[in-house]
Amino acid sequence: MRPTAAVALNEDGKSSLFATDSPPGLLENPSPLIRAATKLTPRLTSKGYSFNTIITKAVIGHHVSMATGQLVTDSLSDVVDRQAALTYRSSMMGLMIKSNDADLADSYHQKVQETPVLKTIEEWAFPTYARDTRPNPDFTLPRSLLLRNTAAEIIREINSDDYNDAYARYLVFTYLPIALKRDPTFGLRADDLISALLSRTERSKDPAVRSTCRKLIRQLRNIKR
Repeated sequence: MRPTAAVALNEDGKSSLFATDSPPGLLENPSPLIRAATKLTPRLTSKGYSFNTIITKAVIGHHVSMATGQLVTDSLSDVVDRQAALTYRSSMMGLMIKSNDADLADSYHQKVQETPVLKTIEEWAFPTYARDTRPNPDFTLPRSLLLRNTAAEIIREINSDDYNDAYARYLVFTYLPIALKRDPTFGLRADDLISALLSRTERSKDPAVRSTCRKLIRQLRNIKR
């Protein structure tokens, strides 16, 4: 597998490629792919590697973690630079989606608060994934940024039952406060976000998610006044 091969498919294609159930899995037996991806990941750890390789490592980490329920390398807890932070974040997202573990969402939230470089990556990841801005090797965002596409993606995820309560917990605890600080209008879709949060409040089985959704709704309504 070439290092850039993992980013050649769109997100749905990558998810189907690594999926362990068929359907939606594209492969009858994805185990050889998962083993190869797991072995490849440590080889991508180098300060001299290209930006594309850094992104590829994060993509592999995400999908292997989501398929197996395990981090791809034991060293991911040592978030010392932006490359490690991006891989750590991507892998943790995969684990949350796989496990629906609220404690995992809370531990990730705590690490974001304690680790400035991880907070930088957290702020950068969604706007570049959603193409509100182009990904750049220094992992920075423009000073002024309208989160139009990010808002559409987040609202979709909050409304979708495909995303479990642990992942919803991450969105409302960790990402949305960061996003609203950068763009209080949330891509000019504050009303749609309020509707999505109200819907999630009714559907969620997690009291903390429901409480935080209500808090964000009050914050958004105060901003609009």
